[in-house]
Amino acid sequence: MLSANFRRNVPYVLGNNAPNNKYMKPRQGAGVYTPEELTRYGLQWELACVKRGEIIDAFAELVINSRLHIIEIYNVYTHPSVRRLGRASVLLNAIKRRYPEYTLWLGIVPESRAINNSKATLYGKLNFTSNIKITNTTPSGKKLPLKFIQLVYKPNKMRNNNKTEKVKSKIEALSAVKPHQQISIVITIPASYLEAVKRFTNINVPTETGGTIAVKYAGFSRGIYQFVGQETPTRTNPGFIGPGGHAVQIPPIDVDSKHLITWHTHPKICYQLYNACLGLPSIPDFISFLRNYIERPKEICTLIFASEAIYVIYIKRGIKKAILEQTLQTKQQIYNNVSEQLMEILQPVHSREMQPLTFNQKYKLINDFKNAVNRITLELGGVKKQVFKLETHINLYGNARVARGSNLNAYGRDLVLKVPYDVDFLQNTKRRR
Repeated sequence: MLSANFRRNVPYVLGNNAPNNKYMKPRQGAGVYTPEELTRYGLQWELACVKRGEIIDAFAELVINSRLHIIEIYNVYTHPSVRRLGRASVLLNAIKRRYPEYTLWLGIVPESRAINNSKATLYGKLNFTSNIKITNTTPSGKKLPLKFIQLVYKPNKMRNNNKTEKVKSKIEALSAVKPHQQISIVITIPASYLEAVKRFTNINVPTETGGTIAVKYAGFSRGIYQFVGQETPTRTNPGFIGPGGHAVQIPPIDVDSKHLITWHTHPKICYQLYNACLGLPSIPDFISFLRNYIERPKEICTLIFASEAIYVIYIKRGIKKAILEQTLQTKQQIYNNVSEQLMEILQPVHSREMQPLTFNQKYKLINDFKNAVNRITLELGGVKKQVFKLETHINLYGNARVARGSNLNAYGRDLVLKVPYDVDFLQNTKRRR
């Protein structure tokens, strides 16, 4: 038996003997892992209790991952007769002292605002303030059927007593949304980054270049989460000429370092090789991005840098949720459906690239291409939904009228994107009022 030297010196014990109490029925594995999974993942189950004699005031179930130095805490419970007397704090602080080198992890399910605030107050004071996000995966890698909000305590992280409001705001923001729900975010990509990539469009080698853009949180303003992209490219790959023509293996997105926007170039020298006057997004560009967007839950949008424009492709709000929740078609069937539409609708527009065009004709072709992209639809849940949205930030110079959604001189200023994005992206943000 260990002693907690505060809060009335309430004793604390660790062991595998579950208490016999009508209010709580812990079982090995905390109801999350089966005995076989405990063995497979190399985990150890323990029970931590705060007791007064034979009376158990509070307990929690611990799943200890010695390999990762993480303790997963489940089913934190306080007896109804002693709630709001600090027994849970005593318990969690005792666990910290028992395992001073371990990271502590727990998940909470969003409830009423009052209960959320109570939990935020408790866990904020106890410094469970790292890696707050919505997830359905435990640190040991098991996926659970429902999502929850995870909170992490890191033993070596510098203490800050003003953490409660941070936890409250994050829990409030995350608990207000549903799985797959999307919100609008604004991302500003600096002009310096655009100018650096523009150089790749002017190279004399007939290969594309691909890369990813890292973004960082820049505040919560006027109800919208703001993000800023990096100043210069740091992750790029050269392209190659394959059986299907020019291609590039874009570096994979990296959630940890926030490289969440992909891009590639359509270099000017390729216009000469294909006798084209524009570098419109290709059909594979659209289908590849749709597949990546569904399969990689963190990807935001993809950019195509061409001489005449920066093309921005993103998926319309609600499409991802509808695809993931429908059961009548497989994802491959959906991809095939979209691919067939792209061939039928975009190919006639693409063929006009191969003609010599005036400035105004080029401008009209770009707008016709945007309208054609809007015609790509999927029937999901009995409703036809538009799949893609194409933004064009045009770099043509002249007296043409600027169409809605198009901007002249794309490379001369910051690129500001307002795009729908999964709420899971907000895992490391702080909402500012």
